[in-house]
Amino acid sequence: MIEILPNENDDKDFIKLISQVLNNSILLYKPDEIYIVKIDHWFDVKWLAFSGQTLGVIPEWNSRLTVPAFNPNRVINETFYKKVNASFIEGEARKLHINKQSSDNLRNFLDKVSESGLFVWYSGDTTKLDRGSLMIYWTNPGIDVVSREHINDWYVSFQKQTDWKLNKLKGISQNEFSAFLGSIKDDQVKRILSSHLANKSYAKRFVKIVEEGL
Repeated sequence: MIEILPNENDDKDFIKLISQVLNNSILLYKPDEIYIVKIDHWFDVKWLAFSGQTLGVIPEWNSRLTVPAFNPNRVINETFYKKVNASFIEGEARKLHINKQSSDNLRNFLDKVSESGLFVWYSGDTTKLDRGSLMIYWTNPGIDVVSREHINDWYVSFQKQTDWKLNKLKGISQNEFSAFLGSIKDDQVKRILSSHLANKSYAKRFVKIVEEGL
């Protein structure tokens, strides 16, 4: 189990939520490497599959996933874990977000970073803001990384009321995401993952706004 530790600007309940989704994602996707990136504050759904800007002004959402073009100044920290035997050990890896021209990021393909990786971006400053965001990318040798027929990225956002409620989703259905909030048993993994991948070609096209939180 990987634990994300909150700092003074993080809402503890939000970090607990993100940690739960992270660890259930590990159970489902079975990556060999994990990259966790904390962004300074909330980010919108437009970041999903955003690759950068051509000529510095024309935004592009690449058909082949790249590292999202966050300005490195927005990155609070990056953490890397590698699977060793049955455990994940924290280690060193090249930074995902470095200073470069936005156009240079258009070919910064995620599958070149890791062929079997789970990539997690989540928002900070949740003690002050009443909203938070989470974005997950997944690479796997068994998935076609060029075709988006079985796309492997998704985004969710939350709003804080009495507690944190689901607000927007893209690339994943509400029912599928609910599996990431529970306790996933081994015999559920294949069924949930199969359903998740089968629905991606439909779910990727829409942003769903949830009127009632989970």
